[in-house]
Amino acid sequence: MLIKTLKALPNYFFICLFLLCCHQSSFAGKLDVYWGYFNVSAETATAKGSASAPGAYKFSYITDFFLHNLELEIGYTLLMSNTFGGDLVYGVESGLFYYPLTTSSVFQGKTENATLTLNSLWRPFIGLSFHQRQAQSTNSGYAGFGVSFGFERALSYNFDFKFLLRHAFLSGPKASTAQETVGLIGVTIPFAMGK
Repeated sequence: MLIKTLKALPNYFFICLFLLCCHQSSFAGKLDVYWGYFNVSAETATAKGSASAPGAYKFSYITDFFLHNLELEIGYTLLMSNTFGGDLVYGVESGLFYYPLTTSSVFQGKTENATLTLNSLWRPFIGLSFHQRQAQSTNSGYAGFGVSFGFERALSYNFDFKFLLRHAFLSGPKASTAQETVGLIGVTIPFAMGK
């Protein structure tokens, strides 16, 4: 086993050297579209309640942030109590995703004579986010922080499957609080910046 590892070392060394010494370019961004299930529970000084339904919709733009395994997200979430209608909760959010095992998207390295493209099959991630929510039925706003984890599954260079599980802790007017848990599945469409 050790001999096989030592024999393979020059190949790994060459790939690492290639990635460090070549001109680097990565995808400029991703568009994400999700659908899923939500559970929201809220509490005020006088009452508490909850709602859940398969009516969570999320749209976001994501771009690399400083490193190839960090991403910055700006998105919009819409929660519908009747899947396609009913009471609405909606709002904007921003977040930072960290990919501990892989790059966050397709990675390309180029030299004068060669190009190397890396597209990891599975890309797990964790994230921190900030959310603003407006509840239509109570005409009140909430804001707070959330945590998330999930994975991307590469289907091709132009299309990925994505799963996201997120929990947000929100505060509203008059010491009211809410918690939002969302499980989402969707597609990621990466696009490259021309060079």
